[in-house]
Amino acid sequence: MSPENFFNQPRDIHEEIIKIRGEIESLDYIMLPCTDFQNPYIQASHDDLMSKYAVKKEALEGAMVDLKRDYLMQRDQIQTVIDKLALDNPRGAIVLSEYYIAHKTIRQIAKDHNYNRQHVYKIKDKAIRQAEKYIKMPPPEQ
Repeated sequence: MSPENFFNQPRDIHEEIIKIRGEIESLDYIMLPCTDFQNPYIQASHDDLMSKYAVKKEALEGAMVDLKRDYLMQRDQIQTVIDKLALDNPRGAIVLSEYYIAHKTIRQIAKDHNYNRQHVYKIKDKAIRQAEKYIKMPPPEQ
Protein backbone atom coordinates (compact mmCIF):
# COMPACT_ATOMS: atom_id res chain seq x y z
CA MET A 1 0.00 0.00 0.00
CA SER A 2 1.37 3.38 -0.94
CA PRO A 3 1.48 6.22 1.61
CA GLU A 4 -1.13 8.09 -0.43
CA ASN A 5 -3.50 5.11 -0.14
CA PHE A 6 -2.76 4.85 3.58
CA PHE A 7 -3.80 8.46 4.11
CA ASN A 8 -6.84 8.22 1.79
CA GLN A 9 -8.48 5.25 3.51
CA PRO A 10 -10.35 7.28 6.17
CA ARG A 11 -11.49 9.82 3.57
CA ASP A 12 -12.89 6.99 1.44
CA ILE A 13 -14.62 5.46 4.47
CA HIS A 14 -15.99 8.88 5.46
CA GLU A 15 -17.49 9.32 1.98
CA GLU A 16 -19.06 5.85 2.21
CA ILE A 17 -20.57 6.72 5.61
CA ILE A 18 -22.08 9.89 4.12
CA LYS A 19 -23.50 7.85 1.23
CA ILE A 20 -25.10 5.30 3.58
CA ARG A 21 -26.48 8.06 5.80
CA GLY A 22 -28.11 9.54 2.69
CA GLU A 23 -29.62 6.16 1.77
CA ILE A 24 -31.08 5.83 5.27
CA GLU A 25 -32.52 9.34 5.10
CA SER A 26 -34.07 8.65 1.70
CA LEU A 27 -35.61 5.45 3.05
CA ASP A 28 -37.05 7.41 5.95
CA TYR A 29 -38.50 9.93 3.51
CA ILE A 30 -39.91 7.33 1.11
CA MET A 31 -41.48 5.27 3.85
CA LEU A 32 -43.64 8.00 5.39
CA PRO A 33 -46.72 6.24 6.76
CA CYS A 34 -49.77 5.90 4.55
CA THR A 35 -52.70 7.95 5.68
CA ASP A 36 -55.53 5.69 4.47
CA PHE A 37 -55.38 2.87 7.01
CA GLN A 38 -59.12 2.14 6.63
CA ASN A 39 -58.52 0.35 3.32
CA PRO A 40 -57.27 -3.21 4.13
CA TYR A 41 -55.34 -3.46 0.84
CA ILE A 42 -53.36 -0.33 1.59
CA GLN A 43 -52.74 -1.52 5.17
CA ALA A 44 -51.41 -4.91 4.00
CA SER A 45 -49.25 -3.29 1.36
CA HIS A 46 -48.00 -0.74 3.89
CA ASP A 47 -47.08 -3.46 6.44
CA ASP A 48 -45.18 -5.42 3.78
CA LEU A 49 -43.26 -2.33 2.69
CA MET A 50 -42.50 -1.40 6.30
CA SER A 51 -41.02 -4.83 7.02
CA LYS A 52 -38.83 -4.62 3.91
CA TYR A 53 -37.88 -1.10 4.93
CA ALA A 54 -36.96 -2.22 8.44
CA VAL A 55 -34.73 -5.02 7.13
CA LYS A 56 -32.93 -2.75 4.68
CA LYS A 57 -32.53 0.04 7.24
CA GLU A 58 -31.14 -2.40 9.80
CA ALA A 59 -28.60 -3.69 7.27
CA LEU A 60 -27.54 -0.15 6.35
CA GLU A 61 -27.21 0.85 10.00
CA GLY A 62 -25.11 -2.27 10.68
CA ALA A 63 -22.86 -1.41 7.76
CA MET A 64 -22.54 2.14 9.05
CA VAL A 65 -21.48 0.91 12.51
CA ASP A 66 -18.77 -1.25 10.91
CA LEU A 67 -17.59 1.62 8.71
CA LYS A 68 -17.45 4.01 11.66
CA ARG A 69 -15.33 1.52 13.61
CA ASP A 70 -12.98 1.13 10.64
CA TYR A 71 -12.88 4.89 10.15
CA LEU A 72 -11.91 5.56 13.77
CA MET A 73 -9.20 2.88 13.66
CA GLN A 74 -7.74 4.27 10.42
CA ARG A 75 -7.99 7.84 11.65
CA ASP A 76 -6.11 6.95 14.85
CA GLN A 77 -3.34 5.27 12.83
CA ILE A 78 -3.02 8.34 10.63
CA GLN A 79 -3.00 10.67 13.62
CA THR A 80 -0.14 8.64 15.13
CA VAL A 81 1.87 9.00 11.91
CA ILE A 82 1.09 12.73 11.72
CA ASP A 83 2.15 13.21 15.36
CA LYS A 84 5.52 11.58 14.59
CA LEU A 85 5.88 13.68 11.44
CA ALA A 86 5.24 16.90 13.38
CA LEU A 87 8.78 16.76 14.77
CA ASP A 88 10.32 16.73 11.27
CA ASN A 89 7.81 18.84 9.37
CA PRO A 90 5.30 20.81 11.49
CA ARG A 91 3.68 22.59 8.52
CA GLY A 92 3.29 19.32 6.67
CA ALA A 93 1.75 17.70 9.75
CA ILE A 94 -0.78 20.52 10.01
CA VAL A 95 -1.72 20.26 6.34
CA LEU A 96 -2.06 16.46 6.52
CA SER A 97 -4.13 16.69 9.68
CA GLU A 98 -6.47 19.29 8.23
CA TYR A 99 -6.83 17.43 4.94
CA TYR A 100 -7.08 13.82 6.11
CA ILE A 101 -8.48 14.18 9.65
CA ALA A 102 -10.58 17.37 9.50
CA HIS A 103 -11.60 16.71 5.86
CA LYS A 104 -10.88 20.25 4.73
CA THR A 105 -10.33 20.90 1.06
CA ILE A 106 -7.01 22.13 -0.30
CA ARG A 107 -8.73 25.43 -1.05
CA GLN A 108 -9.88 25.78 2.58
CA ILE A 109 -6.43 24.96 3.92
CA ALA A 110 -4.81 27.49 1.58
CA LYS A 111 -7.26 30.16 2.64
CA ASP A 112 -6.83 29.42 6.36
CA HIS A 113 -3.02 29.66 6.16
CA ASN A 114 -2.73 32.37 3.50
CA TYR A 115 -1.03 30.02 1.03
CA ASN A 116 -1.85 29.44 -2.58
CA ARG A 117 -3.18 26.00 -3.49
CA GLN A 118 -0.02 24.93 -5.31
CA HIS A 119 2.01 25.61 -2.16
CA VAL A 120 -0.40 23.51 -0.08
CA TYR A 121 -0.07 20.65 -2.59
CA LYS A 122 3.74 20.88 -2.35
CA ILE A 123 3.62 20.85 1.45
CA LYS A 124 1.22 17.90 1.41
CA ASP A 125 3.27 15.88 -1.09
CA LYS A 126 6.50 16.49 0.80
CA ALA A 127 4.85 15.53 4.09
CA ILE A 128 3.51 12.30 2.61
CA ARG A 129 6.98 11.39 1.35
CA GLN A 130 8.45 12.12 4.78
CA ALA A 131 5.68 10.23 6.60
CA GLU A 132 6.41 7.08 4.64
CA LYS A 133 9.10 6.09 7.17
CA TYR A 134 6.51 6.17 9.99
CA ILE A 135 3.90 4.09 8.21
CA LYS A 136 3.97 0.42 9.15
CA MET A 137 3.55 -1.20 5.79
CA PRO A 138 2.41 -4.82 5.67
CA PRO A 139 4.99 -7.16 4.14
CA PRO A 140 4.49 -7.79 0.41
CA GLU A 141 2.52 -10.92 -0.43
CA GLN A 142 4.48 -13.74 -2.00
